[in-house]
Amino acid sequence: MTDTELIRLLGGSTVVAKRLGLQGLNGARRVNNWKRRGIPAKVKLEHPWLNPSTKASDGRLTNAQVKRAKAMFEELAHG
Repeated sequence: MTDTELIRLLGGSTVVAKRLGLQGLNGARRVNNWKRRGIPAKVKLEHPWLNPSTKASDGRLTNAQVKRAKAMFEELAHG
């Protein structure tokens, strides 16, 4: 799974931006740009739910990693 697919799975640019504390339309635009450029390494390091530890041989996230990221995201969203 690519960063684009991960952002979509987690609810889209606006939802991910809010979860990261990025305010307003500019925050959503910033996350949306990551669909083309990839999520910056610094952001992945600061937010483990965006940083699966390993990827499949083609660089995409595995299904298990996606489930783990989504579970971590839900846990953060609900306190």
